[in-house]
Amino acid sequence: DDSIMIVAANNDSQDCSVSIPVPDGTEDTAVNIFNNTPVTLENGRLNVVLQANDGLIYKLNYREEL
Repeated sequence: DDSIMIVAANNDSQDCSVSIPVPDGTEDTAVNIFNNTPVTLENGRLNVVLQANDGLIYKLNYREEL
């Protein structure tokens, strides 16, 4: 499978915003593996809000070479 997983965790009692750079050659959308919610990448970054004391895992596929 040509994909990567991005794991983010927040061990604080407050929500936080994260902006994670993603590798070149990936698709423009990451998918939350817990609820299948897609998130569109912005300028090569995954931007999400993590709830307090929570974590998320996103799957990101590489673009297929033609």
